[in-house]
Amino acid sequence: MKTRQELKQNPELLKDKCRGAIIGIAIGDSFGDASRKPDNQLSYGITTDFHKGASWSTDDTEFALLTARTILECRGKLTDEDVVNAWLENVATQDEFKRGGASEFEASRNLRRGLRPPLSGQYNSYCHSDGAAMRIAPVGVYCAGDIDAAIAMAETDAHISHYGEGIWGAQAVAAAVACAMADGTIDEILAAAMKPIPEGTWFRAAMEKAFAIVDRAEGNFLNAWMPLHDELWCSYKATVSEAVAEAFGVLKLVNGDFRTGVVAAGNFGRDADTIGAIVGSILGAKYGASTIPAHWVEKPRYPTGTCLTIEQMKMLLDVAVEHDLYLVADEVYREFTYDGEPLHSFGKFDYGQENLILIDSVSKRFSACGARIGCLISRNKDFMANALKYCQARLSVATLDQIAAAALYTVGPDYFEQVRQEYKRRRDTIYAKLQAIPGVVCKEPKGAFYVMAKLPVDNTDEFQKWLLTEFEDNGETVMYAPGEGFYATPGHGKDEVRLAYVLKQADLERAMDLLALGIKKYNALKK
Repeated sequence: MKTRQELKQNPELLKDKCRGAIIGIAIGDSFGDASRKPDNQLSYGITTDFHKGASWSTDDTEFALLTARTILECRGKLTDEDVVNAWLENVATQDEFKRGGASEFEASRNLRRGLRPPLSGQYNSYCHSDGAAMRIAPVGVYCAGDIDAAIAMAETDAHISHYGEGIWGAQAVAAAVACAMADGTIDEILAAAMKPIPEGTWFRAAMEKAFAIVDRAEGNFLNAWMPLHDELWCSYKATVSEAVAEAFGVLKLVNGDFRTGVVAAGNFGRDADTIGAIVGSILGAKYGASTIPAHWVEKPRYPTGTCLTIEQMKMLLDVAVEHDLYLVADEVYREFTYDGEPLHSFGKFDYGQENLILIDSVSKRFSACGARIGCLISRNKDFMANALKYCQARLSVATLDQIAAAALYTVGPDYFEQVRQEYKRRRDTIYAKLQAIPGVVCKEPKGAFYVMAKLPVDNTDEFQKWLLTEFEDNGETVMYAPGEGFYATPGHGKDEVRLAYVLKQADLERAMDLLALGIKKYNALKK
């Protein structure tokens, strides 16, 4: 193992390992979630690669990123208060808990009731789940080479939602990642994982059983595969003593490169997203992002309608100021936020204005389709002087259009409140309809009026052609924007579409019904 000092002396290696661990979570998470789906199992049996465009991450990645953000915001001095505040701001505020497992849901309810750690984790029916283990890898990244520090910090993060086995599972993963960051061997990583687990516990017995299965099979993959499932099985698939023990059993069995480990973990079934996330984070930390297949890195994603917090905006502006960069902020959808999301603008900051360029558009803000006019705002005099030269030369719109556009900006906040409520109703309608279509995957937008959706078809461009030329229902069909055109990387978005919920509610409902019927008929023809 390397020491923390040795890691600090090689910043490029440290950066590669940090990226590897975090990317490894997202890849293992999305790979495991995709591999266990019936359509993948029907088509491939064993999934060995990502396919058909993007793959969506789950709560494993989202909660891991929350952990990482919390650690960074407190500069590694993690306290109960830091974790509680992060959860109160980002988790417990959700009226509907669409992302997250049972342990996170129960912890959020406890926080709302006034319970705080460790009671919020102790009085949790799912306190022995793998919900803390799935999110804890960033602790190991921060504590690279210091296993004891990783174990201590992991408990601080975990006991907001877990107790006993649930905490030990998180500590085991954090310790393993900290060891992997320091170039520990697989045996050293497994030993680090065992360090925080008390003797005589169910979890320790499960870990020892997993290792014994691999040893008994003499490392033979086929001889160990089914016993790892059968002998570690629990009635609740996300129990630490099943899922986390299986993850470390896979790690010992594979004892190899990143891809092999993720493929094995992702195909394990049951809670495969968490098993994949754990194995992916450890192997990513050990081997670095540079060893991860390049076409895998951009696969896990969750686009559409994300609202930046004021802290995230400040961070972006800080980076721009520190490195003397321009921050170009397109704030055309600023007022179109839902679910109580506050309205923010980069223009409200009292610093960095020389680095800031704001963009706005009349057509989108005021639903004035065809109005080819917007505005450019900056306090950087050099930039504005050069922009004005282009405008005066050839890019200015007609005077009448400018007068009409200026008049639109005199409307009061009541206008935007009415529009926002209407778009929220439309968003709720289209999202509910999409969720009801088998095989469709999408995220509920938090802002703007678009939704990106992954459809259960091979190619949405070909599907669109078929909808327009061969499909109809009572003389009607539906048209959308294929997703591939919204990605810079060739091949991405082939099975995605972008839908704009700008039609009235009844038309949206009919459009989604047509889409559902079209998908069903199209896939029937393909069989």
